[in-house]
Amino acid sequence: MAWKKIVVSGSAAELSNINVTNAVTASYFAGDGSGLVNIVASGTISSSAQIASDISGAFGADSASFSTRIAAQEAFSSSLDGTFATEEELNAATSSLKTVLTTTDQIFSGSFSGSYVGDGSQLSNITVDQNATVSSTFTSATTASVVHNFNSPNVTAVIYDSNNEQFIPATVKLVSDNQLDVYMDPAQTGRVIAIRGGHIVSGSIPFENIIALPSLVSSSAQIAEDISGSFTDTSASLASSITTNSASLASSITTVDTRLTNVSSSFATTISGLSQTLTVSGSDGTGGQTDLLTQAVTFTGAANEVNTTVSGQTVTIGLVDNPTISGNLTIAGNLSVTGDTIQAQVTNINVEDRFILLNSGSTTGDAGIIFGGSDGSANQGSGIFWDSPANIFGFAQSIGAEDTTATHTSKLGNIQVASSNPSTAPTFQGVGTVHVNDSDEGIWIYS
Repeated sequence: MAWKKIVVSGSAAELSNINVTNAVTASYFAGDGSGLVNIVASGTISSSAQIASDISGAFGADSASFSTRIAAQEAFSSSLDGTFATEEELNAATSSLKTVLTTTDQIFSGSFSGSYVGDGSQLSNITVDQNATVSSTFTSATTASVVHNFNSPNVTAVIYDSNNEQFIPATVKLVSDNQLDVYMDPAQTGRVIAIRGGHIVSGSIPFENIIALPSLVSSSAQIAEDISGSFTDTSASLASSITTNSASLASSITTVDTRLTNVSSSFATTISGLSQTLTVSGSDGTGGQTDLLTQAVTFTGAANEVNTTVSGQTVTIGLVDNPTISGNLTIAGNLSVTGDTIQAQVTNINVEDRFILLNSGSTTGDAGIIFGGSDGSANQGSGIFWDSPANIFGFAQSIGAEDTTATHTSKLGNIQVASSNPSTAPTFQGVGTVHVNDSDEGIWIYS
């Protein structure tokens, strides 16, 4: 789809192609002329010989550079040829060397200088005077070894699992002064650390040398002696408190008795002064006197309007399920209807609101206005509506009052105006949209 310009009197035509059988007269021609034929003009390339003549010698400098580089590569190739007779031999040797270096341990002899990276567990014939620890890892193993080269049996082993949690193995064995083995059950994954031994404190501390020695209970006789006589004073105190509280309680009971008597007398006076009759009044009319001892009060609702319900001492007054109001009804607040249909069988509807929202509360779906009887049938007609799947405003016939969807058969026209030519697809109504450039009066249509 694209914008097409409508050529009208006074507008400038912009065409992709034009086929003319007769002569064309114009003041000038604009374009690259790639589609022109049977034209000879200055600067036109006419043959391959002309191309060869134009670029002759252009590759001289590049050719010399290529020649120098190729000569240098040939010298390197000659040195390889002296060792390997064929390219296959060179590839095989390179592959074998790569495999050896990456998959197996290497043994070197002679002197080396520089730095060494690793745990040193496999080194031999060296002196490790200052090393304090040497570690070795193990994976799903029941036995792990550490060659520490401490040259001493004073070695401590510390073992950690894969979660860096220390655990005690089944056995730690000093195989020699330079190696220890750890035995585990079940198999574990982690690391074992060999630690050079230091000063070890052994033995026990005499009891009398303990600082801040607490008091000790040595026998039940000591306990009896400590608490002897403690309960005599307590018993005397309890007896005194009980005597005092009993007197206070007796006084309080006498006070409560007096107050209850006074309240009872007040109730009797109030009850005797109550009226035995009840007067019932309403917005229309006044009832007579009702004897509360011999008569009952009845609450009755209006037919088809008000319903009354009595439960125990509660009277509930409300509307019936389907009330009918014979007079005018005025609602000062908002009216919310949660049913399915609102029927307004009236002569005129006056709406003060300037905008009417259809399909409220939804984010998708068709919505519009049906003109009843426009198709010659009751409760249906032609309509103008928003076609949700197509995202356009359209027209359709025979839309029923109970329908919730419709499909447009034609759509409303859309005219957009700007001071430039259109460059992107219209955002509204799509195909058929008309664009007017009010700066040059050009008219475009999207198709």
